[in-house]
Amino acid sequence: MMVNDMAIAILMRLLHIFSAVTIAGGLLGWKFATQPALDAAADDKRSALSDAAAAAWRPLAICGVGGLLVSGLYNAANVRGASTVFYVALGIKVVLALHIFASVIMATKPGNPKRARQMAGAAWAAVVVVLISVLLRWL
Repeated sequence: MMVNDMAIAILMRLLHIFSAVTIAGGLLGWKFATQPALDAAADDKRSALSDAAAAAWRPLAICGVGGLLVSGLYNAANVRGASTVFYVALGIKVVLALHIFASVIMATKPGNPKRARQMAGAAWAAVVVVLISVLLRWL
């Protein structure tokens, strides 16, 4: 039974890491690669290109959000003997993650004129979440 528990814990950790890489990588890629390319595109092409890029990333982003929700709930439910500081940091991380999830879902909808700002805000929030994750690992 212990081997099965360890296997599930490892799978949940992998799911969490791969999902976080998908979301954070997609957001940072948008902020630092896709958005500058869109800004350089002709005005009449920019919206269509932005919608096409968002549509291509949306299925991966939704899978990443789902993976983070499932693995995050599992991981949080299995925390034992953590300090108050740990739970405060975890709470901040969860609130930021919910912000990221909402921003990603809204930003990837077609015809969104606020996409660049939503993606940028979510990208910076993802950086903070990763920093908090490093802190949580040591608490």
